[in-house]
Amino acid sequence: GVLYPDAISVMHKRYPAPISGNSRSSLDSVSPILSKYPDPTSQTNGNTVSSRYSLTPGILAFERKGKNESPSGYATMSIRVVRGVDLTAADFDGLSDPYCIINVGSQQRKTSTVMKSINPQWDDPAFAFRVALPSLASRGGLGAADLLYYITIDVYDYDRLNQDDKMGRVMIPVAPLTEGVHEGWYPVKASSPGQIVKGHLYITIIVKSQEPVGRWAADAELHSFCSQRQFHLPVMFRDGRHEMPGSCEHVEMVLFPVLVEVSQRRAFAKIYLTEYRIIVACTDEMTNGMHMNKSTDLSMWIPFLHIASVERGSDDKVVHSAKEQTGVVTLVVRCYDFRTIRMTFMKQAFEDAADRDACANAIQRQMSSASFLSADAVESDEDSSSVLGDDSEVELCDIASALTSLPEVPAEMETKEGEDLDCDKVTRHSASPDSDQGMGSADYNAATGTVGMEVGCSSLSFPQPAASTRKDTGRGHLSRSAQTSIRNMMEQVKSRAVFGQAANSAGSGSALEPLIKSFQDRLEFIVINPSYRSFRYVRESEISEDDLIGWQVYGIEEEFQRQKVNDKWVAYRMNNSYELCPSYPQILYMPATLKEETIRQCADFRSKCRLPVLSWFNSHLSNFMMRSAQPKPGAMGRVSVEDEQLIDEARLCHPQPTDLVIFDARSQVAAGGNMLKGLGTENIIRYRNCRLLHLDIGNIHAMRESIDKLRSAVCDRTTDHHWLSTLEDTQWLKHIAAVLTGATTVARWVAEKGTGVLVHCSDGWDRTSQLTSLSQLMLDPYYRTFEGFKVLIEKEWLSFGHKFRDRLGSHQCPHERSPVFFQFLDCAWQIMQQFPAAFEFNGNYLLAIAEHHSSGWFGTFLLNTRQERVKQHLMAKSVSFWSHLDAMKDSLLNTSYVSTTEVLKPLTSVRRLRLWNDYFLRYDESAWDSATGGDLVEGDNDASAIQQQRMNVVVWVPDKRAKVCYDCKLRFTHFRRRHHCRACGQVLCNECTTRRLALPQFGYPTPQRVCDACHFRHCVKSVDAGDYVVVST
Repeated sequence: GVLYPDAISVMHKRYPAPISGNSRSSLDSVSPILSKYPDPTSQTNGNTVSSRYSLTPGILAFERKGKNESPSGYATMSIRVVRGVDLTAADFDGLSDPYCIINVGSQQRKTSTVMKSINPQWDDPAFAFRVALPSLASRGGLGAADLLYYITIDVYDYDRLNQDDKMGRVMIPVAPLTEGVHEGWYPVKASSPGQIVKGHLYITIIVKSQEPVGRWAADAELHSFCSQRQFHLPVMFRDGRHEMPGSCEHVEMVLFPVLVEVSQRRAFAKIYLTEYRIIVACTDEMTNGMHMNKSTDLSMWIPFLHIASVERGSDDKVVHSAKEQTGVVTLVVRCYDFRTIRMTFMKQAFEDAADRDACANAIQRQMSSASFLSADAVESDEDSSSVLGDDSEVELCDIASALTSLPEVPAEMETKEGEDLDCDKVTRHSASPDSDQGMGSADYNAATGTVGMEVGCSSLSFPQPAASTRKDTGRGHLSRSAQTSIRNMMEQVKSRAVFGQAANSAGSGSALEPLIKSFQDRLEFIVINPSYRSFRYVRESEISEDDLIGWQVYGIEEEFQRQKVNDKWVAYRMNNSYELCPSYPQILYMPATLKEETIRQCADFRSKCRLPVLSWFNSHLSNFMMRSAQPKPGAMGRVSVEDEQLIDEARLCHPQPTDLVIFDARSQVAAGGNMLKGLGTENIIRYRNCRLLHLDIGNIHAMRESIDKLRSAVCDRTTDHHWLSTLEDTQWLKHIAAVLTGATTVARWVAEKGTGVLVHCSDGWDRTSQLTSLSQLMLDPYYRTFEGFKVLIEKEWLSFGHKFRDRLGSHQCPHERSPVFFQFLDCAWQIMQQFPAAFEFNGNYLLAIAEHHSSGWFGTFLLNTRQERVKQHLMAKSVSFWSHLDAMKDSLLNTSYVSTTEVLKPLTSVRRLRLWNDYFLRYDESAWDSATGGDLVEGDNDASAIQQQRMNVVVWVPDKRAKVCYDCKLRFTHFRRRHHCRACGQVLCNECTTRRLALPQFGYPTPQRVCDACHFRHCVKSVDAGDYVVVST
């Protein structure tokens, strides 16, 4: 779990050495892992030659057809695997025989095999791969071609007798590559679940091109969308408020149009895949152009660490017409944050319609706003007349129609003089499924004076004249010189079409399959290899360490001074270098009468060396709360006099020594079972004046099983009839009640009986943190403030070594995953519901923590212990999550807050507890119903139905996914049968589909079964258009 190396020995004089230690790198393979050298793609690196041009994802990688073929216009990508370090030992002798296979599209190159080494060095020359640039569209002769989004390098171990063993994979996106040299260390990651890999590869990539490489406009488009929708996260620095990741976020893939379904709500969207997250964008252009209902805006973002699985869904039926049916490709993304996103990709129909409408609307909108092109694009008026003919004016609708129609018939679709082209009669069969082909856009750049149109994989730009040179020939017309520029643009569009069709020439006739496969392979690679990619990493060169705030929220000595600890407790610095206990803070408060040797012996007697230390001090009664891990008596009943002495000295720190209560979070049976493992619990007979109480709280495995059941109940759309029984079966509220009951018990012993307490579980970093933090939340009003809750988490969870990395789960330790910290937030929310005025912050404060403690974007919750964070310099190299809360403070404050010193005593009965609906059900179907008020309005049944009809295609929901009627919510029975609405594709019962409607656009000239919402919508529509025949029943 290494993030940012500090001092690293150079293992070879020619190449900087990679980081050492755990091979599970926290950085994604998007950026190479370097030692003390800067990012190789930055211009500050002397070994890197950067360019203002970048490669376009989705370009064609092709095989060279002839030896004498001219290289002009083609880009050459030279890839060389130089060396590897600390690779997996695949043989019995602890060594391997590694070799690499480089995959660029369908092309493969194999390196030589280095025998008997886990630190190989390959002497092979660089392998050259040639890729076609968009400017080569009209030249043809590309041969076998493939869409290129990622470069994959697989590492194998050569075996003479058996099949070669796979040692890992490096996956490099094409999008960040620029013209020039790129070199650095890339982590080797797993290519399949459960695969144990380690090591790094030093890879050199050189991109050369004799023609300019068109720049991809997706980054700017995404940044604009995220700014409008507030998808960037505000972060507070000393110089003001910033947005993360902002312009530092780079797009790897774009897919459009995609039918996105979340909890039965469906809408068309554009999918962006970046190095941080998946962004589902339902843009205003799509909303207006496709008549989408704004109430069903499914725009959202999904951090990679929230993705639990990616799988191929069932092949839903797509009805293109009454006689023609085609298939789709469906991906189901299941997330840990209680949402399931179903993405449906149409093989042909959706691409055609979306391309036609979006491109035509974009061109029409730009041209109608008097964006005239410069006459500088042609040499003379004679050239213009030779191209356009005698007519000096062309209608704008003709231009838009021609641009839309060109991809299907590049040579024959040019508009002639005085001839109008009907857009509805032209369909564009896009060969390349890249998203930007599906949605063209035209933009005017005021700084450069150009009009740009994004078509396919690249963008076209044309000079914009000064105001004095513009010639207005009337509304909806262009000058002859401008028409020439338009013709040139149309020719380039035709070139893009030819270029896109080349991708299909070598495939099965559809470029959708390789596109979706690349998308799915990338997501599966990310799920198998969780990537903790902090925002600070990409902004390291822009923000200095002094600008960062949020890392000084908690100071150990300052906090105990606030608690007014008396002189019977002192700060020991024996753990200053983490020698005493690696998972404890550097400063430990214990009784002043203890000797250092006694402390060391006590640490040896406790699990993971987590000895009893002070956690909270009550200045009013001078009693205290301590925490530790379980002792290690074992089955033989081992004892430790030093451990007994420490606890007795702590008991005597009370002005009026009374009994000390030891709370064991486990059940008595579980504690006894650990004795067989050499662990156990205190022999209370040997601990003078002490009592032992077991709180019977489930372990991490019980909590993981419970939340998995709850996630299944929410995401699989459990019917209302079985909701309460299913919720009971998950036992989530039962576990919440058990934790709250234990914390309330601890708080009452401290506040009402004035005794000192010691809390522990097994290792003292899961249930112990839950009990101490929740009981202190009830006892100390400071922890119920905006700043105090941060201190509470820093003190009880971060400084005392809660294993955030392991509890969030990874492919190498899947059984360590458990929602322990999230369960603490749920318990805090339960207390807040019973005492709403006692907290300075509101529920959104807890929601923000629940959302981002597992996103991997902030250094606050990275890694397992404070020692690891200090070693990796996270405080200097990542952004603190608390700075994000500070930037949102105004929206997170509780307006009804009343400061009080009252000790909170919440009711812990399951009858009094509630499901945290704001978190668990925020993506549920009921959330959409509450947002729209439950009223039936035009398009409210399924806004995507209007989009589907606009595109002359309907995606039918499979029968097996429909458990209840979409409208009345009643279960299907033998008498209440399933029926599909022919207009929207939803599954309804026979009583909700009594209406009949003719749908000629789908090939249904006779009335067909439709739902009430679609019938209502088309009735209103037919009043003006008269396009539909309504049959009343």
